[in-house]
Amino acid sequence: MNELQYHTINGLKYAVRVSGTGTPILCLHGFPDSHKLWRKMTPYLVAAGFQVIAPDLRGFGETDAPKGVRNYQLSIVASDCLELLDALGVKEPCYLMGHDWGAALGWALAIQAPDRFKKYVALSVGHITAFAFAGPAQLLKSWYMVFFHLGPFAEWVFKRKQFAWSIPWLAFPEEAENHVADLSRPGRVASGMNWYRANVMDAFIKKFGSCPIPVMGVWSDGDKFLNEQHIKKGTQKYMSAPYRYEKTEGSNHWIPLQKPEELSRLVIDFLV
Repeated sequence: MNELQYHTINGLKYAVRVSGTGTPILCLHGFPDSHKLWRKMTPYLVAAGFQVIAPDLRGFGETDAPKGVRNYQLSIVASDCLELLDALGVKEPCYLMGHDWGAALGWALAIQAPDRFKKYVALSVGHITAFAFAGPAQLLKSWYMVFFHLGPFAEWVFKRKQFAWSIPWLAFPEEAENHVADLSRPGRVASGMNWYRANVMDAFIKKFGSCPIPVMGVWSDGDKFLNEQHIKKGTQKYMSAPYRYEKTEGSNHWIPLQKPEELSRLVIDFLV
């Protein structure tokens, strides 16, 4: 099985690619990606006996993009994920992996619904509260999160001249074709930015609590958006279960695409 399926989830058309028939692992992408983020890791995970469930989260890829900031709150998207697992017949606790906003969503799921997941792999982003209070160095790296709150102006700057500023800013030319194709769909820049608008302030205000399931955090030394300390040391303060930290070298922010074999080895070793 390796097909793009469509399900009605919380009133939205949800696209999800399901690969393999083994133990399910729910893989959650971030901004500005889609299920394609996992395409290079999927063969390794399937060969190791996992079923890779890789949805396009709301506002991305071929999944619907509802209007309105509130529709992108982590609690609402977490509900999507749980309903999607139900729709796919995944009743027993499964594994979980997330990157970027998918990692923040993964933390929310692991904390709010620990009975649904055995272990969690968090890529690039540590515990939400650890990220929020990571200090001045991380705040400087996160300047764009403030910029994205500037509404239509931010969207215009991001899209102008065929993404002439935003694609170089992402600094991943190998994936530019997929990013441009997805972001060029009507309303998709707004929906992507709505993830930031709906959740960034909540990271400072809400108490997300400690994580009760085992987690492995993975950070890459070429990540221009996130610093190491928040996921290496800061996250441990918010764990009530075992925590393992790993660092990859020679990769940018998109570890699943730049280091798929190395990352798959780490993931398989942690999960089995």
